[in-house]
Amino acid sequence: MKNLVILAILLGSFSLIAQPKDAHQFKRDKHPKELLKDLSPQQRAEILSKRMVLQLDLSDKQQEQVADLILEREAKRPEDRPSRKEMEALSKEERFRLMNEKLDDRIQFNRELKGVLTEAQWTKWNESQELKNRGRKAMRRTMK
Repeated sequence: MKNLVILAILLGSFSLIAQPKDAHQFKRDKHPKELLKDLSPQQRAEILSKRMVLQLDLSDKQQEQVADLILEREAKRPEDRPSRKEMEALSKEERFRLMNEKLDDRIQFNRELKGVLTEAQWTKWNESQELKNRGRKAMRRTMK
């Protein structure tokens, strides 16, 4: 009898654990980048600049300049970027043009950002970007 009661308690606890998550819990599981997609360019610029303030210890003037740079970049960014399948369907010339534009924008942003940040802040920023990119590359390798 004692064994039956213990078995019933164990089965009951396992059934509670196996229940699906609530809808609000799925939102917490989203990657921060996915949460930014729902925001306006102004809101994204504010959030991203505040992250940089925390990461790089920016002054108020630097924060305003960085926020302006990010806002400019976010305003240029097309909301309906082509998906990976759409990119594969494009001609080589069109794909090259899009990739080239994206890289030109990134180069321009980095040059302007380097003018705003101090040398130590720029070094720290580059190191963090390299770490982030290494993590992305590792994720891509594991997903293949």
